[in-house]
Amino acid sequence: MNAGTIVLDGGMPGTTHAIRMWRFGTPGAAPKVYVQAGLHADEVPGMLVAWHLIRLLQAHDAAGRVVGEVVVVPMANPIGLAQRVLGGGIGRFALADGVNFNRDYPGLADSAAQLVDGQLSDDPADNVSVIRAALLQANAATTPATPAGHLKKALLGLALDADLVLDLHCENEGVVHLYTSTPLADRCAALSALLGAEAVLLAAQSGGDPFDEACSRPWLDLQARFGSPIPLACCAVTVELRGEADVGHALASADADALLGAMILLGAI
Repeated sequence: MNAGTIVLDGGMPGTTHAIRMWRFGTPGAAPKVYVQAGLHADEVPGMLVAWHLIRLLQAHDAAGRVVGEVVVVPMANPIGLAQRVLGGGIGRFALADGVNFNRDYPGLADSAAQLVDGQLSDDPADNVSVIRAALLQANAATTPATPAGHLKKALLGLALDADLVLDLHCENEGVVHLYTSTPLADRCAALSALLGAEAVLLAAQSGGDPFDEACSRPWLDLQARFGSPIPLACCAVTVELRGEADVGHALASADADALLGAMILLGAI
């Protein structure tokens, strides 16, 4: 296990924000799983689940059972965590401009398409490697103008080369349910069953450009653009962990076990 920090520009002279992350397994090993919680920084259930998951992964990593790579960011939004007004937290929107922290992620397919043009082959595995490198390069070339933009760039930089992306959220009140891209529905069936999800909401493009689609939709777009065999190499899922008041160690431990089970089925552990 390795813990690391990404330091973000705070938007004002002398200010910064920091993203803490935990890495398990071997960097660059496949399959890779990326898990984040608290992108909406006032949604606590996923943060507690992430901490329970880290403890499980520490034990598996120490025993040499993490054969892929797993990256966990338990508190993905230090900007939102720091936003307090009259004693209350404002974690869903950036106070500087009102933008939702889970909206307006950049569409990287066009930039990636220019980078991979002429490099794709009849080998799907080769194409996955080429496209992942292009997506990371395209993201690195973006020039955010706000602290929230820098946050989004940093999180995408951690997730774009993952086979499985899990973005943990919650509702005001609700049951466990998932959001994912329509072509990925079958691949989410096991995760849905493990979590006891009561619904899986599907859309090829839901609108608003959320984080999960910024990770998965470029593969759909590039698949449509090029004739070469391009797998949908990133299964990205927004996981809604009940309501905001559904916070407790028993629930969080069970949810962490479910996420670990999905990683085992994927072959990362």
